[in-house]
Amino acid sequence: MLYAPYDNQPVSESGGDKYLFTFLLRKDDTSLLLCSIIPVREGDFLGIFSGKIRFSETWSPPHGIRGRVNNLWLDYSQVTGTLNQMLVSETGGSTNVRIQWDLIHEDVDTDNYISWRVSVKATKPIMPFEPLVREAAQQEQYVLHLSPEHAKRGFLELYETD
Repeated sequence: MLYAPYDNQPVSESGGDKYLFTFLLRKDDTSLLLCSIIPVREGDFLGIFSGKIRFSETWSPPHGIRGRVNNLWLDYSQVTGTLNQMLVSETGGSTNVRIQWDLIHEDVDTDNYISWRVSVKATKPIMPFEPLVREAAQQEQYVLHLSPEHAKRGFLELYETD
């Protein structure tokens, strides 16, 4: 059994960050599954969804996740991470995690800063090695995540270089 440092409590029962216990496992020759190796409880924080936070009127439906205010969105077309590789269901499909926009307040010296964080939270208990599945933000995103070719690139957008 894995124990959390300092409090001798099983990691699976602590409310801490479970990101360190998520791994990409090979499903077949063309795809991977993102799984936790420990039990996850509803509401557990699984980590940060990678991407660039943008504020603009134009956005990318296949690579964008809309924020909590107009024109705020996360662009994961050029930046990827482990959590970006999870399975994606159609709108209304079966999921076990959600993408959540968090407003972060930080105090640095005498200054106060406000920023956004895009986190992944469990919506129900998840057993070890059960794939993590989120809902597609829109249909174009669901279609993108069905493609083995896009999965090989980490769902990044290719740009031509001169």
